[in-house]
Amino acid sequence: MNLATEIIGWLAFATSSLMLVPQVYKVIKTKKTESVSMVMFIFAVTNYTLWTVYGFLKNSPQIYIANILAFICSVIILGFVIYNIAKKKN
Repeated sequence: MNLATEIIGWLAFATSSLMLVPQVYKVIKTKKTESVSMVMFIFAVTNYTLWTVYGFLKNSPQIYIANILAFICSVIILGFVIYNIAKKKN
């Protein structure tokens, strides 16, 4: 792989890893999830799982590490969404 490809891969890794952090921070801090789409995060968890498997199959740390981190962030947000829905029903 050439240097430009490696740099692009690691930049994509960084942005993928960080893009959900502000939402996780906001949800943890406020505990509010009314404006968060549960369906979107179900798809996100599925997407990150598939990309992680693909990254392992391709032996690409940029792909699988970034998607593991995004998966964790999505699960945290989804957990808060589900918790708040259950809390409202009780």
